[in-house]
Amino acid sequence: MSTDVLFNGSYGWARMQPEELTSTLTLATLKLRLLVKNHEIDALAFCGSSGSAIAFHLAILIKIPLIYVRKEKEQSHSINTVECNTDRIIRNYLIVDDLVFSGDTANYIIDSICEYAASVRKLRGSHQPIPECKGIFLYSDTATRTFSYDGKKVPVFQ
Repeated sequence: MSTDVLFNGSYGWARMQPEELTSTLTLATLKLRLLVKNHEIDALAFCGSSGSAIAFHLAILIKIPLIYVRKEKEQSHSINTVECNTDRIIRNYLIVDDLVFSGDTANYIIDSICEYAASVRKLRGSHQPIPECKGIFLYSDTATRTFSYDGKKVPVFQ
């Protein structure tokens, strides 16, 4: 009887072998550069391991800020559920993820960013705009074509 432990994932980055992950990241970087330029994207937003596995890499290569939305009940030293590594005003962002299944994660990210921005506006008495989600960039899924938030269609890019 073997005592070897086999680790593998069923979707997203965890199902990719290192070579496939490398080629996925290379292609995603090329596609995302165009999206950021053509849609005036100020930041990339993500939540959880499937988003972070790719978002950090893309942000470094494209030189764009990240908005990290913590999952509910996630243990952290930070008191904020939303963190961002820039002091610039963010007007437009893209969500980076592997797939959209029910839409719960994308909805959670958008809601969290809106709530956080509204609380900062109130606290600082500013009139800074609430950042708008300009789309979802899926690095793994090729089936999802549409997503709606609050009755408004949000583009899905692959």
